[in-house]
Parts: sequence; C-alpha cells; structure tokens
Amino acid sequence: MGDYIPQAIEDLYEVHNFRHAAEVLATGCSAEFEELMEALAGFRLTTADILAPGGNESQIPKRVAALLFGRRAGSRRASTAT
Repeated sequence: MGDYIPQAIEDLYEVHNFRHAAEVLATGCSAEFEELMEALAGFRLTTADILAPGGNESQIPKRVAALLFGRRAGSRRASTAT
C-alpha cells in the first residue's frame, strides 16, 4: 500500500485505497491520519464480539466510537456551515 499505510495495519486488515485516499489524508491531515492508524492498530474484532447479542446496538460500534472519539473529547460533531 505504499509508504502511507503501515505494514502492521496491512497485516491486520484487508486494506483498499480508493482514489488515493490514504495519500490525501496522510499529507493533508497528517495528525488525524496518525490517530486513525493508531486506533486501527489497537482495535481487535473477535469472534466473541461478533456472536454476542446486541439488542439495539452491539458492543462493536460502541468500542469503535470509544476508540476514535475517546481520544479527542468533543470532536464527534462536524460543522457543515459555510
């Protein structure tokens, strides 16, 4: 995947880079890209996670949200106002 996606991430996940998204994000928003790579490196999805009953929402999206948004308090909202 070139110089942008770390080999450790490629070893953990099936990675697809559409329209050079990794290069664009890595060069245009390097701090956010690094946070994403760190979050992906620390995340593990287990068979138990998949098989656990979720009711309204399983633990998987909760864990992903905590992993991503727990790093940056208050950054869950994006403004689209111009």
